[in-house]
Amino acid sequence: MYRQRDKNDLRAYRVYLTEEGKEVRKVILEKLVFFADMLLSDFTLEERELLRRLIRKASFKFHESEFKLLIFDRLIDE
Repeated sequence: MYRQRDKNDLRAYRVYLTEEGKEVRKVILEKLVFFADMLLSDFTLEERELLRRLIRKASFKFHESEFKLLIFDRLIDE
């Protein structure tokens, strides 16, 4: 990775992947797709779609600000 100062906001930096970083990203994504395919290989198309919908629903819930406050407040109190 490398960073460059933002031309529009001199307080900020923009972070970019180098060519080597882009190659590493490509390999990681290929391995991730392979892993997901293996993990779900015994699922029917209907089961895969149901799993996708359930994960998306849970993701939306996690991103709700009230949920984050609840979780983080609980972690701080413990």
